[in-house]
Amino acid sequence: FFTGADRISASLNVRLPSRVFQGGAMEMALSGDSLAKLDSTIARKLMNFAADFLTCTCKGSPYCGCPERKFSSKLLDMRCEGMKPVDMIDALTQHYGIFAYPADVIEYLETSARHLEAIQKLAKGQGKLEVAEQAGKLFRCIVG
Repeated sequence: FFTGADRISASLNVRLPSRVFQGGAMEMALSGDSLAKLDSTIARKLMNFAADFLTCTCKGSPYCGCPERKFSSKLLDMRCEGMKPVDMIDALTQHYGIFAYPADVIEYLETSARHLEAIQKLAKGQGKLEVAEQAGKLFRCIVG
């Protein structure tokens, strides 16, 4: 969730959902008028968020699923760089103003690892060795 959701709501006189990928939060992050009314630190973090996760060419953007996929990719990349869940959260908070509980990040990584393990087995069974290799590589990256 956005760490400054209450302050953002107060500054804009609107009720902003604290969950990052709810409609109102994404729309606010894309609105120049909203950003202009915010503290410069919060506005910068929201602009970072919009630039990294809300930019795509889909007709239904930002409700097309791309923001969530980009965020998932970011989490997996951070883990593959060797970051621990707590360090991942610190980086997300510093750069985007996003906070998550360590248990939620750990659960996400564990679920991702299980899915990748299943993909690897299915791909091997279907003779798709390149897919199996990629899934195995990412699995090893996540579990360390």
